[in-house]
Amino acid sequence: MNPALLYPPFAQVLGQVAEDAHQAKVPLVWTSGHRSWEEQHTLWLKGRDEDGHVIYPQLIVTNARPGYSWHNFGMAADFGLQKRAGVLEWSTKADLDQDFVGDWLEVGRIGEGLGLEWGGRWKFLDLPHLQWKSRVNLSDCRKAYLLGGLSVVWRVVGAA
Repeated sequence: MNPALLYPPFAQVLGQVAEDAHQAKVPLVWTSGHRSWEEQHTLWLKGRDEDGHVIYPQLIVTNARPGYSWHNFGMAADFGLQKRAGVLEWSTKADLDQDFVGDWLEVGRIGEGLGLEWGGRWKFLDLPHLQWKSRVNLSDCRKAYLLGGLSVVWRVVGAA
């Protein structure tokens, strides 16, 4: 994950999430931050045909088309749980710190406590997802991005 491609205040909060998770002995590792629209399209197509029709529902990883994900604007990040060097734990029941509280829930609560939105509260569960809570909607972010890229989006978000 390239912090330079994250909305700077969001990157700061993610640093605090990582620090708080480390103090709680949750082995958090960032797996994804900013995504280009092309990368988002590739992820969106998983489980779909070229026209976007779902053909393998079990392979769907996102419902967000390009420009409809906060990742596209550097305001979302995904994390994993490091089981051991080079191996991530994806079980939703993971409790690698053995404190009888699920690690996904622990990180989600840490993020929420710092003002972020956690995908673990959504209808389409996305446990490893945290995003910036913005007063600017995705439509306005898309317009700003098309006018001048991430720096324009971040200026608009910062001014809201």
